[in-house]
Parts: sequence; C-alpha cells; structure tokens
Amino acid sequence: MENLKKGDFVHVFGKEKISQGKDGKKYLSLKVYSAKLLKAKEQVKTNQNTKETKKPSALGKLKEYKEKAGEKPREQSGIKKEKNVER
Repeated sequence: MENLKKGDFVHVFGKEKISQGKDGKKYLSLKVYSAKLLKAKEQVKTNQNTKETKKPSALGKLKEYKEKAGEKPREQSGIKKEKNVER
C-alpha cells in the first residue's frame, strides 16, 4: 500500500461492515486484506497520449473522403451524359 498514489487503479480485497449510528445513519467500514495495483496514473496518461497521436480524427477522415469521392463521380457523370447525348 506504500507504493500507491492518488489516481492509481487498484483492486482491493477486503470485507465490508455496515453499522448504524445512534442518529440512524449507516456507516460503512472496510477491512482491507490486500490491494493489487492494476495501472499507475502515469501509465494511464502515457496510454492516452499515444492513442491520441495514433488516431486521426474521424471528421477529418470524412472530409477527405467526401473531397475525393466528390471529385470522382463528377467526372464519371459527365462522361455518362456525353454518351447519352451521342446515342
């Protein structure tokens, strides 16, 4: 438990004890048997940074696709119209 820092993802093994106070409030006590570090806060930050740099935005991809797709059909549709006129 000494190595843990605020923001770390931890799996805690223990036992819960619920008790009621004189004023009727419920209190929860947790007796921790062991804790396992899943991911440190530093690892989570580095993973987020690498994911952001690897993935380009979806909107950017859509714009590029629309521009490319918009140019191609115009040329093809112009050719089709000319063929129809010639017949």
